[in-house]
Amino acid sequence: GVLTVRGPTVSPGYRNPEHNPGVFENGMLVTGDLAFLDSASRIHIAGRSKDLIIRSGHNIDPLMIENTLSNHPAVALAAAVGMPDAYAGELPVCYVALSPGASVTEAELQTYAQQAIAERPAWPRHIHIVDSIPLTSVGKIYKPQLRCDAVTRLVTGLLKPKNTIPGKEMAGRVEAVGGNVTQFQPGDEVYGDLSVAGWGAFAEYVSVPESAIALKPANLTFEQSAAVPESALVALQALRDKGKIQPGQKVLINGASGGVGAYAVQIAKSFGAEVTAVCSTRNMDMVRSIGADYVIDYTVEDFTQNGQQYDLILAANGYHPISDYRRALSPDGIYVATGGSMTQSLQATMMGPFISMTGSKTMGGMMVKPNQNDLVFMKELLEAGKVVPVIDRCYSLSEVAEAYHYIGEGHAQGKVVITVEQNGK
Repeated sequence: GVLTVRGPTVSPGYRNPEHNPGVFENGMLVTGDLAFLDSASRIHIAGRSKDLIIRSGHNIDPLMIENTLSNHPAVALAAAVGMPDAYAGELPVCYVALSPGASVTEAELQTYAQQAIAERPAWPRHIHIVDSIPLTSVGKIYKPQLRCDAVTRLVTGLLKPKNTIPGKEMAGRVEAVGGNVTQFQPGDEVYGDLSVAGWGAFAEYVSVPESAIALKPANLTFEQSAAVPESALVALQALRDKGKIQPGQKVLINGASGGVGAYAVQIAKSFGAEVTAVCSTRNMDMVRSIGADYVIDYTVEDFTQNGQQYDLILAANGYHPISDYRRALSPDGIYVATGGSMTQSLQATMMGPFISMTGSKTMGGMMVKPNQNDLVFMKELLEAGKVVPVIDRCYSLSEVAEAYHYIGEGHAQGKVVITVEQNGK
């Protein structure tokens, strides 16, 4: 049919076709606005406040919730954001910074909000008391960071961590085995991903099912082996399983200097691909050293705007709108997002499948599937010297907090490893 768009440009993803006819390339109109189909099969696209929370069909103004909580004598500042929910669409989640010397519990604030807010759908689902609320340079509440925190809590635990001992990737020596264990014996040197076993790698000992581990590469140290399991499997499964990588293909890795990206460069080369790596200026020499054929400095050049197209793009970090990635794909190309900003991941997961249905390009995200067979596959690549772990630095077990702080700065080259001393070694 005919789709008419009126009005000026309002966002990079929703442009007036008179100004940019390419917005309808391959019949796809990408817009971040709400839309609905009426009884006459007409599409209505409607803008909305970016902060508005949609809960089970109810439009909830977060400012109303924020003002209500800010009226409490113990509250200095309150912020409300929407947390994704499979049933309600979004749920209001609030962050509260207390006034100096004030004392109040999250449960007391929850009761206060329910008494002060008339409409039940607007009741905050969770209230978190925090030391401070992030602000922009002009003093406004920086809600993207709070939304990221809300989604993270959804995965790791809303009120307290689901897994009390962090750490997924590990390498160590088997101390003892259960009666039903057949693959390993005491003294075996192993490595694995503990995300299927309740985490717990940041400890002296951990109990794991034998299916979660494999013999570690004989040519690697424990530190090098611990840097492999999850990151390497993310890169492997994204390229081989989701990306269908083939010899001779042109492959681009965005975020090539990080934990996943550094493995992706090397694994793609091992499959016979021509690899273009995207990273910052300071990391260019490192990604060249691990085999990248071409390196793009993202501080100088935008690979989505240079006219080049790639058979396979793996986005391990950074951010570009999904429409930019689509433009950089060859006609039958595949785009796989494994990381980067929350917006990048959500676009790949939610919009990718729909975009894939409109043409020959395939786009989407992926979740790693830890398994022993792929650990064995990586062991062979590592022992053959086709892949080498890139480690930025190591911290002791007592320095885990410092390690997380360093990673949070976003400048690590490759992996950061926690070392555990045992018997003085």
